[in-house]
Amino acid sequence: EEALKCYQEARAIAPTIYHFALASANVLASLRRYECAVKVYDEVLEQNPKCGLALLSKAECLRQLRDFPAALAAFNEIIQWGPSPFLGSALACRGVVLIMINQPLEADKSLEAAINELPSSPFVAICWNLRAVIRFQLGQCEEAVSFCDEVRSRSLAWT
Repeated sequence: EEALKCYQEARAIAPTIYHFALASANVLASLRRYECAVKVYDEVLEQNPKCGLALLSKAECLRQLRDFPAALAAFNEIIQWGPSPFLGSALACRGVVLIMINQPLEADKSLEAAINELPSSPFVAICWNLRAVIRFQLGQCEEAVSFCDEVRSRSLAWT
């Protein structure tokens, strides 16, 4: 709460510096005040429409609020931008939302794209494991096991 107060004061002093608003929104999100965070992320995006961190974070807040259509729209917007530091995360998070709304085949495609985009990230283990869960749910047990083996063979397992 103290950090939030500091960032709000900084925003009042320098309202055109969107970094203070972004930091304020991040604090709100960390406090699980997702609705407030979304509003502040929107303010950031008004100032800087291509702020990938703001859009990705907004999408995650929308996911937490279970506003899946809006979250997917935000993740899809980042994906449409093409290569960026946020593309792999957007693909992975999109896959999670698609799992939550029972679209496993589309989720699998998104998770596979995330793996290709983030080959050396520890986050890849989560993507492989989610793909394995999807395969188990679809009754494709051998492929599910191979996905789990992929995690182990790449030493991606959580420690």
